[in-house]
Amino acid sequence: MRIAILSDFHLGFGRGTEREGEAEELAKRAMEIAKDSDLIVVAGDIFDRASPDPDTLKEAYEVFSIPQDGEGARWVGGKPVDRRALQGVPVVAIHGTHEFTRKHINPVKLLEKARFLVYLHGENVVFEKGDRVNIFGIGGVPERYAGRFFREYAKPPVPGPYNMFVFHQSLKGFLYDPSATLSLEDLPPGYDLYIDGHIHSGSLGEYSGKRLLLTGSTVITQLKKNEIDGDKYVWFLDSETGEVEGKKIPQVRDFFYREIAVYNERGPEIEEKIREVIEACLREKKLPEKPVIRVRVTGSAVALSSVRFHDLERMYGEEAIVRIEREMVEVKEGAEEIRRRHEEIREQLVSRERFLERVVEKLSSRMPVPPDIHELLELLSMEDGRDRAAEYIEGVISRGHGK
Repeated sequence: MRIAILSDFHLGFGRGTEREGEAEELAKRAMEIAKDSDLIVVAGDIFDRASPDPDTLKEAYEVFSIPQDGEGARWVGGKPVDRRALQGVPVVAIHGTHEFTRKHINPVKLLEKARFLVYLHGENVVFEKGDRVNIFGIGGVPERYAGRFFREYAKPPVPGPYNMFVFHQSLKGFLYDPSATLSLEDLPPGYDLYIDGHIHSGSLGEYSGKRLLLTGSTVITQLKKNEIDGDKYVWFLDSETGEVEGKKIPQVRDFFYREIAVYNERGPEIEEKIREVIEACLREKKLPEKPVIRVRVTGSAVALSSVRFHDLERMYGEEAIVRIEREMVEVKEGAEEIRRRHEEIREQLVSRERFLERVVEKLSSRMPVPPDIHELLELLSMEDGRDRAAEYIEGVISRGHGK
């Protein structure tokens, strides 16, 4: 059986911005690719919000109408299914963390009510076409409960079919999330393939004896460094051989992520660096729509305080969608630099004071009234300090000789 696997459409993302409609267009492109299969699995976050607006629901209906013209696998067991939801190539889906809600029906279950898909949460379903495939799914839950929830509600695989475990959570070791409580050890053993949505950068690997597919998203929303290559995939599983391959989803715009570190520079120099980075990205642009450019600037509070970040974002508004993020790190590097400079100045002052002490000692042996070292230091710190100090010493000498 040929099974298409994808996730994280985030329908409704960018509403009211110049990226409105992008998520929907990419979801349709992805589904056009996915319909060349016997079964489609969607691993959560179909919607960007748990309460999508009517326009977003209309777009969702259009997306899930695409595979209904095909011919796919047939339902043979597990959760009871309304056969009107199996028209064309069947779609099996879970909800994601963006769709989790306790207050009302989540929008993925609503799509099941509209007979566009089979919805799973703590349940399994079995399909057949040539061979059999069992799919067990758990939708996204709050991260702090995930580890305990999976240990209590995840079920073992079904003997005989190819077994797939579908979920949508942060996974320790795969995504930096301090709130993550779920690890590979919490997943039930024995499944042939574990499929996790939620993590927007796709990959396939084997970890602790478990074969794990991170689906990635169809649209770039998080603007993170790990999405820098911009490649998004529909994955295809051959359940007979276990082979998995990815087919790229054509994107509508380029995404660039760049980092700049500044410590000793000041406002105009930093702004020039940022402009150079943005203009270099614009020269690399390949796709027709405005590119998304995210620039992360790291530096001390002193260095970044005078930079006109919003002006720079607006400056390139006709050519790109620019987001500049600043990260203040003066607590360590900046403070150490200040301490170092203060120490240098202190050493210079101490060295100057010792020199003057020796000078005063020599003058004292020749003068009845020696010069005051503190007054000399004060005079030397002034803009015309040398002239003032010379005049002061001449005056002391004159008074000592009774002039």
